[in-house]
Amino acid sequence: MPRKWFNNLWDLKSRWYHPVRRMPGIRWILEQEKRNCRDLISKSGFGMSFILDIGTGAGSSLDLFPKGIPIVAVDRSTAMLQQAFRHQSGLLPVVADARHLPFKSGCVEFCSCIGVTEYLPSFDLFLKETFRVLSSSGRFLCTGAGLSFFNRLRMFLGHRLNLLPGRTWPQYFKNFGFLLLDCRTSWLQHQWILKKLSS
Repeated sequence: MPRKWFNNLWDLKSRWYHPVRRMPGIRWILEQEKRNCRDLISKSGFGMSFILDIGTGAGSSLDLFPKGIPIVAVDRSTAMLQQAFRHQSGLLPVVADARHLPFKSGCVEFCSCIGVTEYLPSFDLFLKETFRVLSSSGRFLCTGAGLSFFNRLRMFLGHRLNLLPGRTWPQYFKNFGFLLLDCRTSWLQHQWILKKLSS
């Protein structure tokens, strides 16, 4: 899909992103996903000096992380990052593509990517880049939408979704150098906490 169209769509969505996500049904789904992510973070047994959040969007998932920890927020949409900055000060915003991260190799201890993978046309470059920027034994919190009827309905919102069955993800992660430490499943999403294996 053309990059300009992709960015324009997310720039447009940034205006009503938070109000839509506060609607009762959607809010219930998102809170379930957040509970699972918080549980995985708490059980990761890993300290965080700072967090690299890939696909921050309007910042609706940033409250998952302990207060006071610096967050480098990466997104392709400037308008989305502006929304995130309005809701949480102290962010370090970076406009970049998840498949081409402008960071040195091995510089990140903890990376998160929440609600993003289904929008990527391919997972390969994204996982290679995430592996590259993570430090040895770094942790990676990631989510993905399963291949379900309700996720297929989301395509009517104007996105092409890249959906995989949940059972295929562990092997996919392993192929790119990640060890699956734990996982959770919610109504529309799978959540994983991963560890980078030695490169």
